[in-house]
Amino acid sequence: MSTKEKLRKRFLQMPHDFTFDEMCALLSGFGYSLDTKGTTSGSRIRFRKSAGVYIDIHRPHPGNTMREWMMKAVFMSI
Repeated sequence: MSTKEKLRKRFLQMPHDFTFDEMCALLSGFGYSLDTKGTTSGSRIRFRKSAGVYIDIHRPHPGNTMREWMMKAVFMSI
């Protein structure tokens, strides 16, 4: 099983310790790239796949652990 497959399997289990870095790696495997939406976006970020295809979430803070609602939003989008 490849690293990408292991990461996908881990994400589908909705663990409470899934990190933002893991989310970036997961979405890059689906063809998304990170877009910060400019200098005034604060913690808002966008993962863009193509024109009109994107996922908007907030960068988790404090810490690096994704919240459950963020993971569900990503799950519904991919």
